[in-house]
Amino acid sequence: MQVNPLRVGVVGTATRSAVHIPGLRHVPLVEVAAVAGIAGSSASSVAARYRIPEYFDDYRLMFRRAGINAVTIAVPAEFHHGVVISAVEHGLHILCDAPMARTAAEARDMHRLARDGQVFGSIVFPARCIPARIGVKQLIDSGYVGRLQSISVTVFRSPYERSRSMVPLEPKVSLIQQLGNDYVDTLRWWCGDVHAVSGARTAAAVADIEAQQPNSNFAILLQFGSGAVGSIHVCATSPIDLGDEVVIVGTDGMLALRNDNKIFGSKRDQHQIAELPIPEELSSDAPASVDPRVVPFAQLAYNWAHGVLHRESRSPSFEDGMKVQEIVDGAIRSQDLARWVDTSGKKWPV
Repeated sequence: MQVNPLRVGVVGTATRSAVHIPGLRHVPLVEVAAVAGIAGSSASSVAARYRIPEYFDDYRLMFRRAGINAVTIAVPAEFHHGVVISAVEHGLHILCDAPMARTAAEARDMHRLARDGQVFGSIVFPARCIPARIGVKQLIDSGYVGRLQSISVTVFRSPYERSRSMVPLEPKVSLIQQLGNDYVDTLRWWCGDVHAVSGARTAAAVADIEAQQPNSNFAILLQFGSGAVGSIHVCATSPIDLGDEVVIVGTDGMLALRNDNKIFGSKRDQHQIAELPIPEELSSDAPASVDPRVVPFAQLAYNWAHGVLHRESRSPSFEDGMKVQEIVDGAIRSQDLARWVDTSGKKWPV
């Protein structure tokens, strides 16, 4: 059966739109019909660059006049709550950048609004579409490591080198809100719900680094509902860029993911670790891009559009974004409270 493509409007004219618009162009289920600015920013140059038919300097005008039925939100998190309220009022399905909001309270409100308005809301966690991370998910689900016991993430990045990660760092935005969101979502996706969280942040050793990248070093401890424990340790002031590594240990074996492109594994009785192949079918067929974020974003946008058109969830939901926001906010609050923060929803229901 022929399905009409989604007519999508893009909110945002700065760096994030340079990922959203090229990514959407690779999705056959989508027609990029309009682009709009926010806070008075002009959208005319972006529309001309990408040959988008309509442009608006106010996203609310686009919602009313462009004849769209979905929107992607490619602006900083401080604007997300207001844009989502307006989009839900116009009945528009939503693909929203991460972090979902400024606070967990805003994220809960966005989730409630989309649910009650019967709007299909999804969050941009493109790391879910990186082939190596999908491969790790499949191995865990197949029982390769057995019952999960320990999950650790270590990230050592240099402020003087361009990162290899699919999540490039944005100046003036807290690292715990960027890499924290990315890895908390991945660990929830792999390992299930997090019931308690604790965190700590330290100032950078070099003052000018800290000014450009707030909270350049942080650690998050996680207690999963399954009983497993996890940690995310990020240092962005390393003299050299050692990249990212995730190590997962279970009752039957272990897995290691290095720099999002190599998987290593060992069963409990092997006593040595070896590289494991990433299934070829997981490789994206999207064209290569100068910006490494475009390819996984295009796959995620395809899953979102397919979910909207066929009314089935294939992408990270607003509920996922809300829970990640609660965990990251909990990690930030725990340092001030000097205690673990319950995120199970049982002790402190929301």
